Amino acid sequence: MRLIIGQDIQQEGNKIILTNHIDDTLLRQQNYEEKKLVGRGFTPDKKLRKFGSVTPALIQADPLLREGLQAELNGDASWADRCYRLFFRLNPEYRCSEGGI
Repeated sequence: MRLIIGQDIQQEGNKIILTNHIDDTLLRQQNYEEKKLVGRGFTPDKKLRKFGSVTPALIQADPLLREGLQAELNGDASWADRCYRLFFRLNPEYRCSEGGI
């Protein structure tokens, strides 16, 4: 699945700004279809729950996902969890299941 559909490069003084343009229509459609099938998203043993799906390109594009990943890499699981939960609350189109996060 190709999400990045274009890029803009701008130079401001000695800084270069790269802007990626993404099209995540297919991902959002797949998440919607999965939500209809799985309902609340629990595994059969109720130990795991999938509540959303994103791609690496989206992680690069969204500041909350980047912050969550950085917190995860730094060992701060609590802050990463807060970032991810906030992202899915603000962007319900990426949810794959119903119910609370």
